[in-house]
Order: sequence, then structure tokens, then C-alpha cells
Amino acid sequence: MSPEELEQSKRFRIQQSQAFYNSTDSYRPMMSDTRRNDFYNEILKQVKDKVVLDIGAGIGALSLAALNAGASHVYAVECNPNSVKFLEDLKTGEKLDKLTIINSTSWDLKLPEKVDFIVHEIFGAFLLDELCLLTLNEIKHHLKPDGKFLPEEFGFIFKPHSLETQVESVKNMNKICSFYNKLNKGQVVIEDIITDDITENSIEFGPFKFDDYPLTELEKSINTTKEITMDSLWVIPYVKSQSDKLFICRQAEGHHWGNSFLGFGKYVTLEPKVTINLKFWIDQNLASFNTGLSLGQA
Repeated sequence: MSPEELEQSKRFRIQQSQAFYNSTDSYRPMMSDTRRNDFYNEILKQVKDKVVLDIGAGIGALSLAALNAGASHVYAVECNPNSVKFLEDLKTGEKLDKLTIINSTSWDLKLPEKVDFIVHEIFGAFLLDELCLLTLNEIKHHLKPDGKFLPEEFGFIFKPHSLETQVESVKNMNKICSFYNKLNKGQVVIEDIITDDITENSIEFGPFKFDDYPLTELEKSINTTKEITMDSLWVIPYVKSQSDKLFICRQAEGHHWGNSFLGFGKYVTLEPKVTINLKFWIDQNLASFNTGLSLGQA
């Protein structure tokens, strides 16, 4: 990705945020996801008496959670003017003296002090697709020398999967041919699938720290123990803080992230004792990840 393309991606991300989060109703699925809320409430116990930067604050769910956890001050940074207006009204109405609202992008951000923690949830269904790593890389200089991100780590789990055998809604999406044409181009997110066990026959890369991750190619393998029919890889990103882990996928109703898949463009039936070899690497521009798959005898 060239510098010009990167700038275009940044502008698109701002426009996307402003278009999608155009009212408080847009935030409702996220804020009603108890799995997500429980994760952040638990990890924010670390911020008592500390200064916090909430990047991509939205309408302030994590900022309020940090204040409720005892943060000494919270800087809520948001580039969407609609959300900023809501935050300002919230601050006035609730008399939140420890909250400072800043209408800014991450790359233009200026703060009056260094912070102890940067809390963030700027990731989509594929984690990196909302310029997550790029944004955090741009703002990490706002941390104190011993400061850290919350969550601190991330990773990816890849599992062989067959969308062809999945729910009727997949088979009937428009026409099956047009759906698989989309799939062949790479990444697809399907909201209404509730997936099966994450860990069985899966390959994991990570956890990596948000401020220290490999840009070189990594490679791992698994050996099949039973027959597997696959036309895609189910991609399960996760974020982690200490022992707490949040999977970025839909495991049950009420989870606001969809499930993500990488398509092959063909169906493969694997006998037992076949090696599935997977390569993984993060692009140098930090805007996406790549994979390479090969199959062979165990």
C-alpha cells in the first residue's frame, strides 16, 4: 500500500465511521453485548487513580466504564462530530469533571499530558480492518514510559470450515454463485451464522502485543484426526488482557460481531492424517493480514 493509498484508507475510515455511527442507535448492538461489556469492565479495574486515553470513544461507553473504575482523568477522543456532540451533552448533564472530550483523529491528536493507559476497541470483524494497528502505532507516544494498552494483546485463530454445509441463509443469499464469487475475492463476514467449537482442529497465531508484533512470515501446521470438508477458513481474532480474552466473533445471539471467513473458491475433502499448513503475516502498512495455505500428507 502506497502512502497515497494509506491516506485514502484513513479518509475512508473517517467517512465510514461518520456514516455508520450517525446516531446513538448505531451503538446499541455494541453496548448491549454483555460478553464485550464484561470483558472491558474486568480489564478496566487496572485504571483506578490513573489517567486514561479512550481512543475512538464513540458515545463514551468505555470512558464511563473507566471513570466508574476510578480513573483520575479520562481523555475521550472521537473524530465523529455526531458522537462528540452526544459526549459533550453527557458530560454537562452528568457533571463529569474528570472527562475531557477531544474531537480529533488519532494522527492529529495532541494531549496536555502522557497517559497511563490507552483503552481501545477500534477493531472490526477481521480485527485489523479498521486500521487498528496503524492507529495504535500512531498514538503510542502518548503513553508514559510504563504505560500500556488495554487490551494489551491480540491474536488470530484459523479453523477449517465448510460454508456449503452451513445454515439455509447462506445457501440462499442472493444466488449461491454470486455469493461464492464474493467469497473467492477473500474476506467475507456473515452475521447470522452461529459457529461451532473454536478450538477443535484450529491453528493459532499469537498472542502478540499491540505495541510489539511480528512483521515477518509465521508458519504453523495441524494434522487432521478425522475427515474434514472445507471451502474456507473461519477466522477468529481475539484480544487479551492478562488472563481475560475476548473473541471477535458471534458465538451466540446478542454478540455484535459477525463471523469472518476466508474463502478458497473450491471444496476440499481431507482424509484423516492430512497436514494443513498455514502461513500468516501482517502487512508492513499494518492495515491487513495475509495467509497462505497448503495441504499434504502427515
